[in-house]
Amino acid sequence: MGRTNSLGGLIGRRTTGRALLALAAGAALAAGCSPGVGKYDVKVSVAPELRNSSLDLDIVAVDAVTKGNWSGQRTDDYFSGTSPTRANARAGGEVFTMEFRPGGPQTQTLEAKNPIWTTKWGKRPELFFIANTPGATDAQRTQTIPLATDRWDSRTIEVVIEPKRINVVTPMKAPK
Repeated sequence: MGRTNSLGGLIGRRTTGRALLALAAGAALAAGCSPGVGKYDVKVSVAPELRNSSLDLDIVAVDAVTKGNWSGQRTDDYFSGTSPTRANARAGGEVFTMEFRPGGPQTQTLEAKNPIWTTKWGKRPELFFIANTPGATDAQRTQTIPLATDRWDSRTIEVVIEPKRINVVTPMKAPK
């Protein structure tokens, strides 16, 4: 068989070339894509040594712009009752608060189906936790975790408020 110079052969080569270009562009795009932001059940417990304490935990989703504002909070000022940051965040529905009291529930869950995930938090890539743990430093009273879907095998993230830290006990995978 000899070479064909027909229009059909030319169209076939162009279609194949376009398909290869589309495939290469798709592969390059996929390689540069970041993982999605997930919604999780966030199950928070209080360590046994804090069960006779009254403490609050606020959870807020943050991004690169808002993270600095939250991580720069002085915890005592934030929970003083006169903090405009906390008052505005609570009034605007930006923060999810868990209140732990002696004799009350010592485990609480922010469910993945809670509307705050979609109505207020959107696609913000991290959760910021701030607690008024008695006797702890500001650094020990805060924690930030990623919400990227490639960082968690579980749909539940378990957290324990301990005397000197907010401990994320669900294993987190290393970033890719």
